[in-house]
Amino acid sequence: SDRGVPFNDPEGNFACYIGSCIDVTEQVEAREYLRERDEHLKLLVNERTAELKQKQIAMEELNRTLEKQATTDALTGIYNRMKFNEIFEQLVAQAIRYKINISLIMFDIDNFKLINDTYGHQAGDPILKEITKLIHENIRHIDTFARCGGEEFMILTPHTDEESAFKLAEKLREIIRTTKFSVEQHITCSFGVTQFKDRDNIDSFLKQVDDSLYRSKHAGKDRVEVI
Repeated sequence: SDRGVPFNDPEGNFACYIGSCIDVTEQVEAREYLRERDEHLKLLVNERTAELKQKQIAMEELNRTLEKQATTDALTGIYNRMKFNEIFEQLVAQAIRYKINISLIMFDIDNFKLINDTYGHQAGDPILKEITKLIHENIRHIDTFARCGGEEFMILTPHTDEESAFKLAEKLREIIRTTKFSVEQHITCSFGVTQFKDRDNIDSFLKQVDDSLYRSKHAGKDRVEVI
């Protein structure tokens, strides 16, 4: 680092330069070292941030997968009984508080054990999937559809009275009855329907739909009964 100023003699003529020269090599090297270290640290931080972001994405994906496994029926892809119960309790609470109409449809496949005994589970499982697809295509997006065990299903219909729920169940019963499935045997379903009433609670609501399905089965199957 050089610094100099001109110097004149007494007559005013230029005589020389007076200045200084300092070796700043160490300062320059230190500054360069700090710059390179700063860039290296920034690179490490960026790499670490990207790594953490990828781990976060992977964790979120894992959580979604685990949640789906915990709430979804593995065979049919619709809600399982646990998720249905969660939504069911919430909707019943809303019905009690806000006096909204909700109805419950319960159905199962007639003579399903005979299908499994005759054709095996390799035939019974596709039947469950096919019926699930038919039902899913013919209900509203606000309806909750779940497999509650074996060949038994539930449909929870908010803002729906008993008459409308009965019409929906009849429509679904007819669609299933007239559909050609992957086995030669004719497939039908029995339905039970009930509406949540002022005096009801969760247990009585479930018992009513269960009783209505029982009545349907014992009245000849392939029918809809209402309680």
